[in-house]
Amino acid sequence: MNIPTLTGILLFIFSILCLVTGIYAFRRYSLTQSERLFAVGLAMCITAVGIACGALNGSPLLPSFNLGWAWYTGTFVGFLFLFLSSIMKSTEQFQLLKRWGIIAAAIVITVIVLTPVFPAFSDPYIQVFLNSLRTIACFLGFLRYVTLYTSKGTRFSLLMCLAFLFITVGYAILIPQLLDPALAQLAAVGAFVRIIGAGVLFTAFVLG
Repeated sequence: MNIPTLTGILLFIFSILCLVTGIYAFRRYSLTQSERLFAVGLAMCITAVGIACGALNGSPLLPSFNLGWAWYTGTFVGFLFLFLSSIMKSTEQFQLLKRWGIIAAAIVITVIVLTPVFPAFSDPYIQVFLNSLRTIACFLGFLRYVTLYTSKGTRFSLLMCLAFLFITVGYAILIPQLLDPALAQLAAVGAFVRIIGAGVLFTAFVLG
């Protein structure tokens, strides 16, 4: 099995884990009506769609669908809203976040639909910039849960802190590979590290 194929498989696993977390959050929302859980569910589903676009875009078994823009947009928006869900407090804030989350989901879908008209990535520095945005979004989540853990010391905040750490590192690993495609193995390593983070993230919501 070559590296691109392995990377695509790992990305699909990463996507499925995020989707399962989103579905689980929506299921708990239906029982508790917690606005935070709705925000988490929406964020994780957006993330899962973005990651799936990345897996399809990089698969050597399929023609290029130019889904790179959707990949970066979906993952950045998803993890950004996951971070924002951790700092919202009032019902009004969560309702505002919900509205913006629905708008963001519509934007991601629009980007997917319009992929044929978007230009292919010709400058690796554009990809580095876009990858840095989602890395920063995940790093903000890491810092937020570090703060929560140091102040409250809950198991949930510890697990979320670890999840965001793994995902942040997984995206940061991609930067050298984007600048030098010969380092293709880093893409697989980064995807594997992010899978660990997604597994810890799911565990955090299951164990509470």
